[in-house]
Amino acid sequence: MKQHVISSKVTYNALENISTLSEKYEEAFEPNNGLLVDKYISSELKKKVIKHFDFQVNKDIAAFLCTLSLKKADGIVIYENEIYFKETFISLYYSWYVFLNLPLSLLEDELVIGKDNVLHLTHSKIKRSEILLFLKKLQKHVYSVYQGVPSVVDLYLINTKS
Repeated sequence: MKQHVISSKVTYNALENISTLSEKYEEAFEPNNGLLVDKYISSELKKKVIKHFDFQVNKDIAAFLCTLSLKKADGIVIYENEIYFKETFISLYYSWYVFLNLPLSLLEDELVIGKDNVLHLTHSKIKRSEILLFLKKLQKHVYSVYQGVPSVVDLYLINTKS
C-alpha cells in the first residue's frame, strides 16, 4: 500500500494577506474592528490568547478576530495549519483541509459553524456579515490551494486498487 502525505499548502503569508484585506483602520492607522493581523497583535494579547486557547507558545498567530470585547481573548485564531473558534462554552479546531468544506452561516448574532456549533457575535466590533465574508474568503483560498489534492476517500480507493 502506498502512503500519501497530505500536508498543508496554505502559507502564513497568504493568510496574513487575506486577513489584512478585512482589517479596518482608524485615523491613527490602528486596527479598530477587532481583527488583528500579525504585527498588530500585541505581545500581551498573544500571551492572553495562547493561554486562553491553550496553545503551544511557539506557534505564530497569523490573525486574531476578537468576538467578545469584554474578555478580549474569545474569538477566532488563524494559524498556518489550522483555524480555532473559542468562547466560554465552545472550543473548535479545524485543519484547513476540513475547514474548506465546513458549512458556515449567520443566524442573527450567531455564527453557525458546521451543523450545531454556535459562536456568539453579540459583542463583536466587526459586522457579522464581514466576519462571514472574511471566513468565506479564507475558505475560497484554502479550496484553491487544495484543488487537485486527493481526498481521504480517493486515497483509500487508490490504495485498495493497488
